[in-house]
Amino acid sequence: PRIGLIKEALVIANVVLPKSLQGRGWFLRYCQLCASLAEDGVIIESVGNDKLAEAIRKRPEFIEYLPR
Repeated sequence: PRIGLIKEALVIANVVLPKSLQGRGWFLRYCQLCASLAEDGVIIESVGNDKLAEAIRKRPEFIEYLPR
């Protein structure tokens, strides 16, 4: 999808969850809270856990943007 100009966003630079916190859903709820604080949503720069990255990709409110 085409990305427009982002005016206000909250950036989460790097996400790596320890095993004890994985699969509990708290990070996605945290992202929902962050999205409510910024006009253009949340940008997640890097996700270090494969399962979390897949879970994020499955959510319709997230889009994946890979620069050319």
